[in-house]
Amino acid sequence: MEPEKWPETELEYFMTIEALGGFIWRTEHDLADGRILDPDNKISEEIQKERGLSEKLVGELTEKFNVVHPKDSQTGFGKPPLPAPAGKIYYWDWYRKMKDEWLTAEFEKTICSACPYCEGLGKFIASGGTVYCNLKGFLSTRGEGTCFYIYFEKSTDKEIEELIAKKGKDALALYLAKKEVLLRQTQTI
Repeated sequence: MEPEKWPETELEYFMTIEALGGFIWRTEHDLADGRILDPDNKISEEIQKERGLSEKLVGELTEKFNVVHPKDSQTGFGKPPLPAPAGKIYYWDWYRKMKDEWLTAEFEKTICSACPYCEGLGKFIASGGTVYCNLKGFLSTRGEGTCFYIYFEKSTDKEIEELIAKKGKDALALYLAKKEVLLRQTQTI
């Protein structure tokens, strides 16, 4: 699964490493559970190839972005980690930072990011990408019809009045402005 375009930015490296890790994890589980068979070991060879590619990408992070390779940051079981060398960041700290950046960008793509009923970005990041809505419960952002946008498409004047009464006109204005931006973005794609 060689990338069509080799990553250049930190976020591109993160997304590529994440995709490879997901492929490897899912395929190994499918093999172990017998959902796919590999009598000629071609799938196992592909997994090893992808693992090598992932390791190559992680190695490049050390050179390009001053990330301390995971094998170089071990301090021993039960020992507290030493501070990263000056100007560097440990791989798993880098990984969490990049995941937060990615989730922040994903959250901003949702109408929920402007919704007064949403519990916010912090909860979205902590959950790994689930919107917590005080009206609908929790919503995955990974599919169609999963956000509060649907509620306003079917809302009545009474429901909008309730929103204004509970959260204020500014909340409704922000929400509607975000809705317009998202609609324009989907029309240009």
